[in-house]
Amino acid sequence: GQLTTAELIGQYDLACIPVRDLLIGYLDERAPSVDYATLKQLAYLLGKLFWKDLEIHNPGINSLRLAPDAAIAWKQRLSVKTITVRDAVENATQTTAERIDTVGALTAVRAFYLDISLWAAEDPVRWAQWAVPCPVRREDISPAARTASRRKSRMDQRTRERIPVLPALITAVDQARKDAAVRLAAAMATVPGALFTTSGVTLRKTVLT
Repeated sequence: GQLTTAELIGQYDLACIPVRDLLIGYLDERAPSVDYATLKQLAYLLGKLFWKDLEIHNPGINSLRLAPDAAIAWKQRLSVKTITVRDAVENATQTTAERIDTVGALTAVRAFYLDISLWAAEDPVRWAQWAVPCPVRREDISPAARTASRRKSRMDQRTRERIPVLPALITAVDQARKDAAVRLAAAMATVPGALFTTSGVTLRKTVLT
C-alpha cells in the first residue's frame, strides 16, 4: 500500500527532528497536486539525497541555511553515485559512476527552498523560520542544451560499446534478408493454398479473397 508522508520521510532515519517534521509538512502541502510516484520520488530526493547526506557529512546540522563549503561539497557528492559491479565469477566491487539525473535532484531542492520562501509570506508562523537563501543557484541547473549534449554523449558511448559485435549483426541481418528473398520467390511460384518448402520449413501460401 501507499506510505504516508511521515512514513516516506521516516524510512531515512533523519536525526534532526525539526527538519524531519518540516519535510513531512512540505510533502503534505505538495501531496494534493502530485501523484504518489512523484511524491515518493520527492521524499527520496529531499530526504535521502539532500538532508540525509548533509547529516552524514555534517554531524549536528539543524538548519537549512548551509555554509558555502557545505553546499558545494553536497553538490559535488550528488553528481556521483556508488554502484556495485560484478565480474564473471560474481565478485562484487564498489565503484562510482556519474549520476544521470543530478539536475532533477537540484531542481527539487531549489523548488523546496523557493516554495518555503513563498509560503512564508502567506503563513509566516509556520514557514518563516525556514525561509533562508537557497544553496542551489539558477546556474547550477543545466540548461536544456547541456542536458541534451550529455544525453547524446551517453548514447554515443553505448554505440561505441556495441561496435565490436557490429560485424556479427550485419552478417545475421544479411542472412535474414537472403532467407526472406528465397521464401518470397518460392511463395510467388506457388499457387494459393498449396504447400511449399524453403530453408527446411514447410509453409502454405495464403488464399486471399
